Order: sequence, then C-alpha cells, then structure tokens
Amino acid sequence: MLRIAALPNRGVAAGVCALALLGAVATGQAASPAEVTKLTASDGAAGDQFALSVAIDGDTAIAGARFEDSAGADSGAVYVYERDAGGANAWGEVRKRTASDADAGDTFGASVGLSGDTAVAGAPFADTGATDAGAAYVLRRDAGGVNNWGEVSTLAASDAETGDLFGASVAIDRAAAGEDTIIVSAMLEDSQGQSAGAAYVFERDAGGADGWADVRKLVASDGEPFDLFGSSVAISGDIAVVGAWMADAGAGAAYVFERDRGGVNNWGEVRKLVASDAASQDRFGFSVAAAGDTVVVGAYFEDAGGTQAGAAYIFERDAGGANTWGEVRKLTAADAEAGDLFGRSVAAGEGWLIAGAMLEATRGESAGAAYVFERDAGGADAWGEVKKLLAGETETGDNFSSGVAISGETAIIGARREDSLGPDAGAAYIFERGFEPPPATPTPTATPTPTAPSVTAGDADCNGTVNAIDATLVLQLVAELLATLPCPANGDANESGAVDAIDATLILQFSAGLLPGLPP
Repeated sequence: MLRIAALPNRGVAAGVCALALLGAVATGQAASPAEVTKLTASDGAAGDQFALSVAIDGDTAIAGARFEDSAGADSGAVYVYERDAGGANAWGEVRKRTASDADAGDTFGASVGLSGDTAVAGAPFADTGATDAGAAYVLRRDAGGVNNWGEVSTLAASDAETGDLFGASVAIDRAAAGEDTIIVSAMLEDSQGQSAGAAYVFERDAGGADGWADVRKLVASDGEPFDLFGSSVAISGDIAVVGAWMADAGAGAAYVFERDRGGVNNWGEVRKLVASDAASQDRFGFSVAAAGDTVVVGAYFEDAGGTQAGAAYIFERDAGGANTWGEVRKLTAADAEAGDLFGRSVAAGEGWLIAGAMLEATRGESAGAAYVFERDAGGADAWGEVKKLLAGETETGDNFSSGVAISGETAIIGARREDSLGPDAGAAYIFERGFEPPPATPTPTATPTPTAPSVTAGDADCNGTVNAIDATLVLQLVAELLATLPCPANGDANESGAVDAIDATLILQFSAGLLPGLPP
C-alpha cells in the first residue's frame, strides 16, 4: 500500500521533491493493467450475453455472443476486433460472423479461441451428426477477402452422438515446430459412461491443406460417469490441459496431455492434476489455462475465503521432478468473500495471470472483479496479487470477468450481463499493462447564468474522481509547471486557503485508501 512521508508546509522545493516521488510511484504501477477501452457488439441487443467467451492474440480479439439471434433465436455470433481499427488503440470491430449452417439454438460462440490468423468458435448445441451433438467452426483472417474472417472448416467428432455438446470449450495454438492445433471438448460424451466426457485434437493439414483432421480423441485415464471431462480446455505449444470439474465427487481434476507422448502425435496423458487441499464440490477444473510450462486451474467453489469464495492453483512442469507438473501455489483474492466465485475464469500469460470472480460485489451484487497475479511479486515464484481490476462502469449484475484472456501485455475481460445495450447484452473491456489513460478533459456545460464551479476537494481536473492524476496536477502547479488547475478550488484538498504540496500528499493518501475522505 502506498505510504508517503510528511512534506514541508510550503514551497516549490517541496513540490519538486514530491513530484519525483509521485513519478516513482507511477513507474512502479505502470506494469499493472489499466483499462484501455470498452467493446460492445455493433448490433448488440438484450440477452445476447456478448463476451461470455473471449480470446485475444496480438492485435486481434474475438468475443462470442452465444444467444445472438440474427440467424435464429440463440443461434449465436462472434465479433472480431483489431487494436488500431478506428484509431490508435481504438480496438474497433472489423467483422461479425455467424455459422454458415446456423440454426436456432446452436449457441455458436459459446466458446472461442484465437491464434494468429485463425479463430475457432464452438456451437455445442448444433445438430451436426445428431441432435445437440455440437460443432466447432474454423475462421481464417483473409478467407474470402482481406480481414473477412471467413469460415474455412466445420469440425465435428468422428463418433458424434446426441447430446455430446462438442464445442462446449475450444482452444487453439501453434507449436514451436509450426503445427496449428485445435482442441475441442465434448463434455457429455459417453464412451466412459454417461457424461464422462471427451476432447478431440485437430491439426490443420492432417487431412490436406486446411483440412483440419481429427488426430486424437482424449479421455481421462480414470474417467467415470458424470466427470464432465472437457468442461474446460487449454493448449500451449505441445501440451494440452483438460478440466473435469465433477471428477472425484465434485472435487474436480485436470489432465495434462503431451503431443508426442507414447508416439508421434499420440497426445498421451502425462499427469492428473488435483488440488493439494481438495475437497468435495470445489469444482477444481471448471477453468484451465496454460502458458509455456505453467498451468492454472480454477476451483470456484473452494471455501478457504468463505463458502464458494473460490481459489486457483498453479502447477509447473518440473516442480517436484521432470514432467511431474507439481503444484507450486494456491491463489485466493486478498479481499475474498463468500460467493465471489474466484477462479471461475482464468487466463495465463508470460509471468502473469488473471483470475476472475464474476460475483464479487465491490460495485454491487454480482458486479464482478478480476485479480492480477505476477510470478515474482512478493518474491521469486511467489505469484503475488498485484492488482484488482474493476471496469470503469461495472455495476450490479454485470458479471465482469465471466470470460478472461491474455496475450502479451494485453487482456480482454468479458462482462456477459452488462446492460448498456439492453439487459444482459454484454460487453468486454481491454486492459493493458503499462497503459496510462490520458487525463480527462473537462467538458464545459452551457448555462443561462454563469455559476461558480462545484467544489469537490481533491478533484483538480474536474473529472468526477480523485486519483493520482489530480495529485500530479497539484504538484505541477506548485512547481510552476502549470499556470492554473482545471478546477483551482478543488486543488485545495485541506481547505487551508492555498494549494500546496500538502494537498498533493493528502490526495495521494486518499487515492491509496489511507484517508477516509477529503478534507481530512
């Protein structure tokens, strides 16, 4: 937590010293993600649940809206965004896609994955092969035209049966050797008993150019009825992870598979992952993520922080021995409360990760929050919490963090029930590490009779919030780098009659939660 020593009462020298300190604080916070922009569908409507599923890779993001209705009730759609479409960091929408054979109730976009120029979208209730057997669709960036994101293939299980829900979860990645691989789950598949579940591995050219042939069916080595193996999937290079949150009496499990384990392209199972403190109904494996040699597994009903507060667990490939995939850390929210569902969504990047708690209540009941952890925060491999993310306008019922994804320094976080376009229309938010939002510019309001501006102590830029930017402006004024403040009266945080470095200190302390209000 930010703590600032007392400053001299008056003078430019004090202001310059404090300005240097503030600069150090800002630099220390720069790596933490800040909100860049909000995404909504160009034709978003009530009930679409846009951004329940999200994916991002480089400068491209995709969001699914499983209940979108343009091809029939709940047929579903996906939306593609690019970083600089419409302006620098504007993340404009470039394409909307529905399935070529879309039908009512298919829920296309219930799951999405993205790698380079290729995207995959699941439609678990599509009737491909049998009723509700499910399907997944492969899209390519320039198929049919530049940035057209045309459909190039429809994927289905070779042994599809009614109600398998193939496409409930999808993932895609390119291995170091260049293999493009997709994994698709069918969590109600019955080969090991009713709803034991399965997952299927597809490779791009296994059936010819862009053939995307099924190369392996994955099942758990100890699969049992109702395990729901495939409730979540992830892939990173040559490893795949499959969650089974109902395994072991609902305690849950996740399974790690490796590409050439047991033979070329065999995708053999190398480890079953369980929590070190597993308990019945924790639902470990409801969400999984993988990045390099790190796997993250969510257990959103875990009770350490309160009933169903939730937790997530980190596993490393060589922790405890070569390829043993040992548990290295259990994560919970610093402000965990009962019912938050921390870990219901997880995403992993290089040295950092995000865990969602979509029923967290800081902004109102079920408004949601997301938590950022970094590998070396708090010590080497400590995986300490560094920031709690709240979107700028989230409110009661939004379910912020219903979906999360990371690429490089950028994250996309969904809020499936956000209602700016109608109840449960949904929205997504782009966050970026090191991004510094520009100071808000006050918009003058014309009035028939001039009135004095309202005075809100500390809000030096009149944007309605008191934060470190206000302190920066005050210090710049004290250092004679500014002639005046946007709201001069607001800069006098302690109502002493003068704007000075003490006011900047108070504003910073208030922003850091060290003061309950201004003036103190």
